Order: sequence, then structure tokens, then C-alpha cells
Amino acid sequence: MTRKTRKRLTALVVEDNVINQRLLHDLLRFEKIHCVTASSGEEALAAIRKQRFDVVLMDLQMPYMDGLQVSRLMRKELGERCPPIIAVTAYASDEDRQRCLEEYQLDGYLSKPFYRQQLMEEITRVCG
Repeated sequence: MTRKTRKRLTALVVEDNVINQRLLHDLLRFEKIHCVTASSGEEALAAIRKQRFDVVLMDLQMPYMDGLQVSRLMRKELGERCPPIIAVTAYASDEDRQRCLEEYQLDGYLSKPFYRQQLMEEITRVCG
């Protein structure tokens, strides 16, 4: 799916670091993906109550409520309507990846730092 043939996607970026938020926003905008950012788990939950998203990019290491807690709450609240959730994390081991995908049942996994092509491959994979 290329930029020209892909339907217009909307992504929720859940990231507490402003620089990482901006980086993801710019990468997604370059790919013609509309982006909404949330700086905390609480903001993310408020956003999914207001708007429908095609994909969620979830930082796992956030204060107060980490990305895994937010993901579980999103799935519980939205059920079948929950968009695919991609973990975006500094955790880089194969064990961390397996845990995110199997134990926590996240749909995708990106280890920081990553390239735009890796981001788009993962979004394309989870969004079909």
C-alpha cells in the first residue's frame, strides 16, 4: 500500500516526550496520515472517547499510567472497535517484543530508534 493508494488513516500518538511526539507527528504527516497526540494515558483515553482512530502508537514508558495499562483500558472500553495498538518503546530485546505481542496482546512493536520505512511497514501490517 503506497501513500497514493492508501486510504486516509488517522493515528493516535500516545507519547509523553514532546520531541518524540513531534518526530512521530512529522513522520506520519509526511506519509499523509492524520495525527492526534496525547501526552498521557488520561489524554489518550479521552481522545478515543471523542474520535475514532485507525491505529494507536503507544509509548510504553510513561509516568502515572504506562502504555500497557492504557492499552488494556482501551481494549476494555472499546472492545471490538479498538484500533490496532503498536508499542513504541526503547525496550529492544526479543523477550520484550514477544511479551508485548503475546502476553500483552499488542498488535505491533517498534523499538526506538526506528526509521520511517519501519514505521510505515508496521502500520501497513497491522492496518491491513
